[in-house]
Order: sequence, then C-alpha cells, then structure tokens
Amino acid sequence: MTVSDYADEIESNLTDEDDVSRDEIEDDVSELVNQYQVPPDEAINTVTRRYQPDDFTPGVQRSGEDTLKDLGDITEADEWVSVKVNVIQEWEPFDDSPVTQVGLIGDATGSMKYVTFSDNLPQLEEGKSYHIQSAVTDVEDEDDYDVDDIDLKLVDTDNVTTTIEEIDDVEDTKTFTVPIVSVKEDGSGLVKRCSEDDCNKRLKDGGCRDHGTPDDGGESDFAIKAVSDDGVTEPKTLYFGRDAAEEATGMTFGEAEDIFQTSYSNERVVSEIRDRLEGNYVTVSASGSPYGWYVDDVDVYEGEEVTEDDARDLAEHYRSVLDDPEIPEGSAPVTSDGPRRQNAVRVLAAEYQQVDEQFSVSDDDRAPNFALLPTGGRASRVMVSGTATEVGDNEDDTYTSLSVVDLSSHSEAVEEAKVSAGTGDWDAALRNQIRDIETPEFVTVVGGTNVFDFEDEEDGSRVRGANIDPEVIAEVGTGQRDKWTVETLHRTLERIEAFLAAEEGDLADVDRAKNHYGDDISDLIAVVRDTIEHIAPADVAPDLDLPDAPDIDAAVESDDTGSSDATADGSEGTDSDVDADEPSDDKDPEQFGQEIAETS
Repeated sequence: MTVSDYADEIESNLTDEDDVSRDEIEDDVSELVNQYQVPPDEAINTVTRRYQPDDFTPGVQRSGEDTLKDLGDITEADEWVSVKVNVIQEWEPFDDSPVTQVGLIGDATGSMKYVTFSDNLPQLEEGKSYHIQSAVTDVEDEDDYDVDDIDLKLVDTDNVTTTIEEIDDVEDTKTFTVPIVSVKEDGSGLVKRCSEDDCNKRLKDGGCRDHGTPDDGGESDFAIKAVSDDGVTEPKTLYFGRDAAEEATGMTFGEAEDIFQTSYSNERVVSEIRDRLEGNYVTVSASGSPYGWYVDDVDVYEGEEVTEDDARDLAEHYRSVLDDPEIPEGSAPVTSDGPRRQNAVRVLAAEYQQVDEQFSVSDDDRAPNFALLPTGGRASRVMVSGTATEVGDNEDDTYTSLSVVDLSSHSEAVEEAKVSAGTGDWDAALRNQIRDIETPEFVTVVGGTNVFDFEDEEDGSRVRGANIDPEVIAEVGTGQRDKWTVETLHRTLERIEAFLAAEEGDLADVDRAKNHYGDDISDLIAVVRDTIEHIAPADVAPDLDLPDAPDIDAAVESDDTGSSDATADGSEGTDSDVDADEPSDDKDPEQFGQEIAETS
C-alpha cells in the first residue's frame, strides 16, 4: 500500500466536520511511516485520532486469544501473543518520534525488538523480567519480510491493551546439541577487543563501533565464530568466548598465541580450530540474540559407535514408515526459496549418486538451484559422511576430486555408494586440503550440490549426474561418522515416509521426484534397511527383524538381468552414466575434469 492508500483509509474515518485537508493527511502519515518507520496501522490510528472526535475506535482489531510463546517460535506477523522475557536493552526513541518505548527483549530461544506508541503503558526497565500479554507481532512490510524483521508491538487502544506484569528472572539460556559444519575466519582465532571499561566489543578494521580506534590497539583474546546446521532448522551462528573456545577445542589462549607467533598468521590458528571442531557435535548452553547464539558452556561429543538404543530407534522408525506412512509434520521444504543460507540436507551416497535433475523456484538471480532427490526432497547443500577412498587431479591439473564411500555401500540393493567432491584453482586452500588427505580416512563433507549434464565428445552420449562443491571437508573419527550416519538414516526415512504417503498435489517436491525418477524407491528403502542392520551392534542386528522393502525382490531380480546399466531416469546408459563423476577407462580424464570444472 502507498501513502495515498493510507490517506484514503484515514479520510473514510473522518466526518465533514473534521477540518483537515488531504495534503495535511498525506504529510502526516508519510512522516510517521517513511521518516519514523511507524507501522502503517499505527500511523493510520495516530493520524485519525489527531483529527477525529473522541468516539473513534482504532483499527487494531484482536482476533482470537493470545498464546504464550517463546520468542524463537514467533515466525508470523499480526499474531497476538503472550511472552515471558528479560529486557536486554532499553533504547532512546528518536527526537520528535511518536515512539514512547523501544528496546530489546529476550528469552532462552532468541531476542526481539519491542515498541509502543502509548504513554499509558508501564515503562519496561532494562535488566528486569516481565510477563507481557496481548501484544501483537508486527512488520513494516507484510508482503516481504523475514523472521528477523518481526517486532513485538505493545498496544493501548479502545479495543485491547497490552498487560505488563513484572516477574522473576526468565531463563535466558537454552541447551541444545548441534553439529558444527563451519568455522568462520572472520571472528575466530586471535581477535582484538575494545579496551574501554565494560565494553569488550570485538574490533572490526581496528575500531570499536562505540569508541572508535583504541589508543592501545585493543586487547587480544581468543574466540570462535562457527555455524551449526542440524539439517532441519535454520542454521545457527554460534559465538564462543575465550572460556568456551578453550573448552571446545582443548586449545588455550596461550597455545593460540604460540601458533600465531610461530606462523605470523591467524589463518594458521583458525586452521587448527577447524581441525579440532568442524564435523563434531557439540552440546551448548547459549543465549539467543539477533546476531546468533552466545555460548556459555560447551561439551564436545567424543564419539562412540552406534548403541543398541540407536539401532532400535532406527528399526522402529523404519517399521513405522512401512506399516503406516503419514506425511510427517514439516515435510514442506525446510530450505528457503530465496538467497538466505540453505540447510545441508543429510543424504546417503546411495541416493545422491542417482541425482541428475535440478530446479529453481524463483526468478531471483541469487535464488538457489535445488538438486532433486529421488526420495522427494530438495537440496542446494548436502552433507555426506563416510570414508575418503581416492584423491586425484585431472590431467591438466586444474581440478582435484575426492571420492567418498559411506555405509550405505554395504547394501546389496546397490552396486556401490560413492560420491565425488572436488574443487579447482578457485579455492586453492580447500584443494590443497583434499590433496593432503591420506586415504583411507573418515570424513564429513558439507557443500553445494552440483548437477551436471554434458555431451561426451567421443561417443556423443549424455553424461548426467551430481557431485558436491565442497565448503568443508572435516576429518572425523569412527564415532562421529556413525553419529552422522544415524542422523542421515532418520532424515532419509522422513523423506521416504512423505514419498509413500503423499498423493499427487500434496507435496510439490515428491511430485517432481515421481515424475522424473519414477515412483518406485524400493531400492532406496532396501538401502536404508541394510544400512541399519550393518551399523547395529553385532548382538542386536539379528533381533531387529526388519521387513523387506516393497517389491525389493523384484527389483533385485531386475538388476540381475542387466538393468544395472540404467541411469537414474530409467533410460539405458553407458559406463559413464553409471559413475558419472569418475572417469571411465575409455574416457579422457583431462576432458572429464575440464567439464566438471566448468559446471562447478
């Protein structure tokens, strides 16, 4: 809506007795909306009250009861909520602003800006805790907003008034277990902090945003900025202060300084942090903020082999998927359609090696391309954990690839389960890391999906498939590899359940997968079954009694008669189609490496 539209609504509220011109109305509402960023509905109410008799009823209408919510669960605008929060900061409104209170509130799940335009409501005080009831979530632009854009508006109208009750301190930390998929160089290692009293902010480009460049150059400290990604919820940014960073890495501030003094490079310190932390699961107690989660306490998962409980949970999940499949809650894509960071989807190598189709759901130039998974999921980023078996350069030395075989390779339903991750001169550091891997080695690979389709110059056949454009390659232990595998099996079963339960039109990505790959995923169901049996403790596996996948016997018989030469879309292919991301004996490796480099 435009200022003119808002003025139309205000004029409809006024009578002929109200002595005000159209220009005055537009000037007033424009000032509130454009200059002071007052939400449009509040601006309409404010201007109308300015010129309207006392019997005017503002346009804020309450719909339904408000619900007690954690701030982290608030994702929609125009929702009436009740929250229990701490006041983190109280801000001064701009001069001549109609805002009477503004600041930052938080609980254990996150934080949010609050705002009100009424002098009649109790004043919130920094450092105190409140139960706020009958408040409404608000955004500036209802047609285009992210969760981070949502504010909490405290209202005081003829229809509804927010109630504010002071309470005991609200728990402001949350404990959760997540995998670390990336350590960021900016903000990690040895950092400089502002030396002004009680500031301690990290210096950026040598300066503090509050105090400028300190005379002493700032104080050295040890910190980590990392990204966690559980494959389901939005990736989290985690900030580790010195104590938490030392606990997470087993490296002291003094040891980090020694590394820096030896190498004269913070990159070497960050590299050491990455070696110790990336690919690991951590349990953290952290406080939420608009910028991420500040870690107070951390426990790094040391790693253990699959337990009996893990195996029985997987077996129960598998049986429930086959016995009574239902579309799981949250089966709509967990990835966003826009340019924000996407989840790394957990995928077995046996499934990813079948991928040969991608799609986009937006015309935005920054929007991701999604690889279409045969089980009906979408992925612009994936995670695979297994054994690095081969490392090699193409003939003209422009591309280095890593082959990863995961535990789904033990299934008799597939000939192999192997994916390729590679990079070229455009990422020299990662390329050198791949070259330095001494195979065999357990690794976890996180990276972007790269679906390729090109013509073989020798025989004219199509070479189709997918590899991974790696962002992180972490060397891990057996226990970490097994924990990633257990998580991947659960996520794969969720996609399989949605695939089996969905009717046409229920889930767009399932429809896409069935149309492209076909509706028979019995081979992948068998892969999951066999992998569960393989990773289960030896004394537990015989007792799991997992049922066969639907029509799996027929699928295996079909494979025995020669269908193993079929590509993922059901057409017969050449040897190049079977393992498109590895050069065949009769294919020029230099040409293959060049083709892959061009598609990356």
